[in-house]
Amino acid sequence: MVFLIFLLFVLSCNSLQREKPGEEINTKELLRLRGCTHCHDVKRPLAGPSFLEISNRYKDDKDTEELLKSLLSGSCGKWKARMECMPPQRIDRTEAERMIKWILHLKAENPPVPSS
Repeated sequence: MVFLIFLLFVLSCNSLQREKPGEEINTKELLRLRGCTHCHDVKRPLAGPSFLEISNRYKDDKDTEELLKSLLSGSCGKWKARMECMPPQRIDRTEAERMIKWILHLKAENPPVPSS
């Protein structure tokens, strides 16, 4: 029974490998497949800040390097006591850059008020 659960877990982690070669997936789907949406939502905070909050804090493309470092190496304390640490993500640099570009281009006319 434990082996079966372990096997299902391992197979679920490789969901991108089931795609057809050369098939492009959109960035929102990539975020979902890589597990980002377990902790982040577009508009509302979950375990981590919303993508919209991230976009409003890191407004410029010059912030890409800082966000890349957070994604690839992990980060703690950026959102004060409200959020926990984010562990390093198992994604390559190309995927990370694509995700960050999508997040940074989310803009709110009336940014959400962060809860304390």
